Amino acid sequence: LDAKVAASLARAEAGFQSAKAQLTTEEAGQADPGQLLTQVVFDLGRQAGSTDLYDVVLMPSPATDTSTPAGRGLRITGVGVNTIPSSLIQLLSDEPDRVISKFVPLCYGELGDPCPAPGRDTDPGLAVGQQLRLAGDAGSYQLYFVFPLTEEQKTVSLVRGRLFLGGSAMTLLLAAIAFLVARSVVRPVPTPSSTTRSPG
Repeated sequence: LDAKVAASLARAEAGFQSAKAQLTTEEAGQADPGQLLTQVVFDLGRQAGSTDLYDVVLMPSPATDTSTPAGRGLRITGVGVNTIPSSLIQLLSDEPDRVISKFVPLCYGELGDPCPAPGRDTDPGLAVGQQLRLAGDAGSYQLYFVFPLTEEQKTVSLVRGRLFLGGSAMTLLLAAIAFLVARSVVRPVPTPSSTTRSPG
Protein backbone atom coordinates (compact mmCIF):
# COMPACT_ATOMS: atom_id res chain seq x y z
CA LEU A 1 0.00 0.00 0.00
CA ASP A 2 2.84 2.42 0.85
CA ALA A 3 4.36 1.84 -2.59
CA LYS A 4 1.02 2.53 -4.30
CA VAL A 5 0.54 5.74 -2.31
CA ALA A 6 4.06 6.96 -3.15
CA ALA A 7 3.56 6.18 -6.85
CA SER A 8 0.17 7.92 -6.81
CA LEU A 9 1.60 11.06 -5.24
CA ALA A 10 4.37 11.17 -7.83
CA ARG A 11 1.89 10.68 -10.69
CA ALA A 12 -0.38 13.39 -9.34
CA GLU A 13 2.54 15.83 -9.03
CA ALA A 14 3.38 15.26 -12.69
CA GLY A 15 -0.25 15.89 -13.57
CA PHE A 16 -0.35 19.15 -11.62
CA GLN A 17 2.74 20.39 -13.46
CA SER A 18 1.18 19.47 -16.80
CA ALA A 19 -2.03 21.33 -15.93
CA LYS A 20 -0.12 24.41 -14.77
CA ALA A 21 1.80 24.48 -18.03
CA GLN A 22 -1.48 24.57 -19.97
CA LEU A 23 -3.10 27.17 -17.75
CA THR A 24 -0.25 29.68 -17.61
CA THR A 25 0.49 30.17 -21.32
CA GLU A 26 -0.24 33.43 -23.09
CA GLU A 27 -2.99 31.71 -25.07
CA ALA A 28 -4.56 30.49 -21.84
CA GLY A 29 -5.02 34.08 -20.66
CA GLN A 30 -7.15 34.80 -23.73
CA ALA A 31 -9.07 31.52 -23.84
CA ASP A 32 -12.54 30.80 -22.51
CA PRO A 33 -12.00 29.46 -18.93
CA GLY A 34 -14.64 26.78 -19.23
CA GLN A 35 -13.29 25.38 -22.49
CA LEU A 36 -9.72 25.60 -21.25
CA LEU A 37 -10.47 23.69 -18.06
CA THR A 38 -12.42 21.07 -19.97
CA GLN A 39 -9.45 20.57 -22.28
CA VAL A 40 -7.06 20.26 -19.33
CA VAL A 41 -9.18 17.59 -17.68
CA PHE A 42 -9.58 15.49 -20.79
CA ASP A 43 -5.89 15.78 -21.66
CA LEU A 44 -5.05 14.42 -18.23
CA GLY A 45 -7.59 11.65 -18.75
CA ARG A 46 -5.99 10.62 -22.01
CA GLN A 47 -2.65 10.33 -20.24
CA ALA A 48 -4.21 7.66 -18.02
CA GLY A 49 -5.24 5.72 -21.12
CA SER A 50 -7.95 3.07 -20.88
CA THR A 51 -6.71 1.79 -17.52
CA ASP A 52 -8.15 2.48 -14.09
CA LEU A 53 -4.96 4.24 -13.04
CA TYR A 54 -6.80 7.34 -11.85
CA ASP A 55 -9.82 9.58 -12.35
CA VAL A 56 -9.72 13.36 -12.57
CA VAL A 57 -12.05 15.73 -10.75
CA LEU A 58 -11.98 19.48 -11.32
CA MET A 59 -14.10 21.93 -9.36
CA PRO A 60 -14.00 25.62 -8.52
CA SER A 61 -12.62 26.56 -5.13
CA PRO A 62 -15.27 27.81 -2.67
CA ALA A 63 -14.44 31.47 -3.43
CA THR A 64 -14.74 31.12 -7.23
CA ASP A 65 -17.80 32.08 -9.24
CA THR A 66 -19.58 28.84 -10.13
CA SER A 67 -21.34 30.26 -13.19
CA THR A 68 -18.61 28.92 -15.49
CA PRO A 69 -19.04 25.57 -17.28
CA ALA A 70 -16.78 24.01 -14.67
CA GLY A 71 -19.03 25.23 -11.87
CA ARG A 72 -20.41 21.79 -11.03
CA GLY A 73 -17.15 20.02 -11.55
CA LEU A 74 -15.70 18.14 -14.47
CA ARG A 75 -14.80 14.50 -14.20
CA ILE A 76 -13.91 11.55 -16.36
CA THR A 77 -14.02 7.74 -16.31
CA GLY A 78 -16.89 7.48 -13.89
CA VAL A 79 -15.98 8.70 -10.42
CA GLY A 80 -18.39 11.26 -9.00
CA VAL A 81 -17.62 14.77 -7.80
CA ASN A 82 -19.01 13.79 -4.39
CA THR A 83 -16.00 11.52 -3.92
CA ILE A 84 -14.16 14.66 -2.81
CA PRO A 85 -15.28 15.42 0.79
CA SER A 86 -16.13 18.98 1.80
CA SER A 87 -13.44 18.88 4.48
CA LEU A 88 -10.77 18.32 1.81
CA ILE A 89 -12.20 21.04 -0.40
CA GLN A 90 -12.04 23.54 2.45
CA LEU A 91 -8.57 22.46 3.53
CA LEU A 92 -7.24 22.94 0.01
CA SER A 93 -8.91 26.34 -0.16
CA ASP A 94 -7.27 27.39 3.11
CA GLU A 95 -3.83 26.15 2.01
CA PRO A 96 -3.78 26.71 -1.77
CA ASP A 97 -0.04 26.17 -2.19
CA ARG A 98 -0.04 22.65 -0.78
CA VAL A 99 -0.61 19.29 -2.40
CA ILE A 100 -2.99 17.48 -0.03
CA SER A 101 -4.01 13.83 -0.09
CA LYS A 102 -6.73 11.92 1.73
CA PHE A 103 -8.13 8.39 1.69
CA VAL A 104 -11.72 8.53 0.44
CA PRO A 105 -14.56 6.16 -0.53
CA LEU A 106 -15.21 6.10 -4.27
CA CYS A 107 -18.68 7.47 -5.04
CA TYR A 108 -20.59 8.24 -8.21
CA GLY A 109 -22.94 11.11 -7.44
CA GLU A 110 -23.10 14.87 -7.83
CA LEU A 111 -21.60 17.51 -5.58
CA GLY A 112 -23.47 17.50 -2.28
CA ASP A 113 -24.75 13.93 -2.61
CA PRO A 114 -23.93 11.70 0.38
CA CYS A 115 -20.80 9.63 0.02
CA PRO A 116 -21.10 6.78 0.52
CA ALA A 117 -24.78 6.52 -0.29
CA PRO A 118 -26.87 4.93 2.47
CA GLY A 119 -26.86 1.15 2.29
CA ARG A 120 -24.22 0.94 -0.43
CA ASP A 121 -20.72 -0.47 -0.19
CA THR A 122 -17.85 1.50 -1.68
CA ASP A 123 -14.31 0.81 -2.78
CA PRO A 124 -11.46 2.78 -1.22
CA GLY A 125 -9.43 5.41 -3.03
CA LEU A 126 -6.80 8.09 -2.57
CA ALA A 127 -7.60 11.67 -3.56
CA VAL A 128 -4.66 14.00 -4.24
CA GLY A 129 -5.51 17.65 -4.82
CA GLN A 130 -3.97 21.03 -5.53
CA GLN A 131 -5.49 24.44 -6.16
CA LEU A 132 -4.71 26.12 -9.48
CA ARG A 133 -5.04 29.83 -10.26
CA LEU A 134 -6.21 30.85 -13.71
CA ALA A 135 -5.00 33.95 -15.48
CA GLY A 136 -6.93 37.18 -15.06
CA ASP A 137 -10.08 37.11 -12.95
CA ALA A 138 -11.13 33.58 -13.91
CA GLY A 139 -10.64 32.46 -10.32
CA SER A 140 -9.11 29.39 -8.69
CA TYR A 141 -9.96 25.76 -9.32
CA GLN A 142 -9.15 22.60 -7.47
CA LEU A 143 -7.73 19.69 -9.43
CA TYR A 144 -7.88 16.20 -7.94
CA PHE A 145 -6.45 12.88 -9.02
CA VAL A 146 -8.42 9.99 -7.54
CA PHE A 147 -6.57 6.67 -7.44
CA PRO A 148 -8.62 3.50 -6.77
CA LEU A 149 -7.18 1.20 -4.11
CA THR A 150 -9.48 -1.75 -4.78
CA GLU A 151 -6.71 -4.26 -5.53
CA GLU A 152 -4.71 -3.14 -2.51
CA GLN A 153 -7.76 -3.64 -0.30
CA LYS A 154 -8.17 -7.19 -1.65
CA THR A 155 -4.53 -7.94 -0.86
CA VAL A 156 -4.85 -6.59 2.68
CA SER A 157 -8.05 -8.58 3.23
CA LEU A 158 -6.36 -11.75 1.97
CA VAL A 159 -3.39 -11.28 4.30
CA ARG A 160 -5.68 -10.56 7.23
CA GLY A 161 -7.67 -13.69 6.45
CA ARG A 162 -4.56 -15.83 6.43
CA LEU A 163 -3.33 -14.26 9.65
CA PHE A 164 -6.71 -14.92 11.23
CA LEU A 165 -6.65 -18.56 10.19
CA GLY A 166 -3.08 -18.94 11.39
CA GLY A 167 -3.94 -17.27 14.68
CA SER A 168 -6.97 -19.50 15.13
CA ALA A 169 -4.91 -22.62 14.51
CA MET A 170 -2.29 -21.47 17.02
CA THR A 171 -5.00 -20.73 19.57
CA LEU A 172 -6.45 -24.22 19.16
CA LEU A 173 -3.00 -25.78 19.47
CA LEU A 174 -2.24 -23.87 22.65
CA ALA A 175 -5.64 -24.83 24.05
CA ALA A 176 -4.97 -28.51 23.30
CA ILE A 177 -1.58 -28.33 24.99
CA ALA A 178 -3.08 -26.65 28.02
CA PHE A 179 -5.76 -29.35 28.18
CA LEU A 180 -3.20 -32.16 28.07
CA VAL A 181 -1.08 -30.48 30.72
CA ALA A 182 -4.12 -30.07 32.94
CA ARG A 183 -4.93 -33.77 32.64
CA SER A 184 -1.39 -34.81 33.38
CA VAL A 185 -1.75 -34.24 37.09
CA VAL A 186 1.35 -35.30 38.91
CA ARG A 187 0.18 -37.63 41.61
CA PRO A 188 2.20 -38.06 44.77
CA VAL A 189 4.45 -41.13 44.69
CA PRO A 190 3.70 -43.31 47.74
CA THR A 191 6.73 -43.94 49.89
CA PRO A 192 7.24 -47.41 51.50
CA SER A 193 6.13 -47.46 55.12
CA SER A 194 8.88 -48.32 57.54
CA THR A 195 8.22 -51.02 60.21
CA THR A 196 9.87 -51.03 63.53
CA ARG A 197 10.73 -54.31 65.03
CA SER A 198 11.09 -54.83 68.71
CA PRO A 199 14.26 -56.41 69.85
CA GLY A 200 13.75 -60.04 70.63
